Amino acid sequence: MRGLGRALAIIALALLAACGGYGSDIDAVKQAEATPGQTNEAWVNTIAGARGHVEWSAGKAAAYNNSDIIEVVATIDKPAVNGGQHKIELHFLHNRQTQKVALDNVIVDGRSQGLLGGALNLLLLQLQ
Repeated sequence: MRGLGRALAIIALALLAACGGYGSDIDAVKQAEATPGQTNEAWVNTIAGARGHVEWSAGKAAAYNNSDIIEVVATIDKPAVNGGQHKIELHFLHNRQTQKVALDNVIVDGRSQGLLGGALNLLLLQLQ
């Protein structure tokens, strides 16, 4: 029984280490306002709809040589009307020094979108 407890403790520590300490960055992005009165988390859940699934992840932003800039990604898997599946990735940046959050990139079904085109595509996907 002691061995099992020790094994569970080691697994729990490994899982915490794998998270890399980005939970507060994900929370900051979720709580930031996408539009006045609507958080990013509520916006992402609206895009996903009732049948979609959202997964949040974070890591150091590769495009920046600054450990205080963290990339947070909301990945949405959403059923398509034709029976297929849409994959939407919303890439946010969180600056730990200034606590600012910004939408950096939108990828719809593997194709990077401009922010305006991405917003239009997201609106169209909400209508499906």
